[in-house]
Amino acid sequence: MLHMSAYGPEYQHYGYCVERAKRPSRRVYDIFRHTSPVRESVKRGDKILDIGSGVGENGHDLRWLGVTTYSMDMSMYAQQKSAEVFGIESHNIKLVGNALDLPFPNKSFNFATCLDVFEHLPPHQILQVLNELKRVVSGNRMFVKLTPTEDVVNIDIDPTHITKWSESKWTEWFNKNMWKTLINPTRNLFGKTIHGNFLLEKIESPKVQLI
Repeated sequence: MLHMSAYGPEYQHYGYCVERAKRPSRRVYDIFRHTSPVRESVKRGDKILDIGSGVGENGHDLRWLGVTTYSMDMSMYAQQKSAEVFGIESHNIKLVGNALDLPFPNKSFNFATCLDVFEHLPPHQILQVLNELKRVVSGNRMFVKLTPTEDVVNIDIDPTHITKWSESKWTEWFNKNMWKTLINPTRNLFGKTIHGNFLLEKIESPKVQLI
């Protein structure tokens, strides 16, 4: 994992997110973008873990589904910007922590989201995060948004992107590591093509019967 210092005031993506969050028209778009992929997988009252939350847009928007989101990021700076933009929110609890070693008991959450995180990690650490999510989430699904190579505009614009795979490569890798992709990761939203949307479900290991 990159050192936390890479995600401080000099990380340009945070500035873009803060500016975007202040535009009312963009807020409407983001609410739909964040809620629509998970609407069928969560219910009112659920506890959601959002890892790599950045400035907290996802957790802020998921309130429209009647859930409580625990938005965790390793960057204190990102959480400070989140508080500046959205304030202190009872439905979006901001935490600083490391996704490689989640500070929660087993089965603490009903669902997990992970937006624009996995492309910043090498494969062995992505697997470690997935294993931690299996531990702390009682449900069998999670939503991952990432930047695949099909997103030619953004894949190389961020110098902290480490793992650069196509959607088919990601699908294959997730399946190999016991997560199946439930929907096409490419979707159309208000005429805009968005790549890298993975609604994942655990693949249960076959039970061995002793004779």
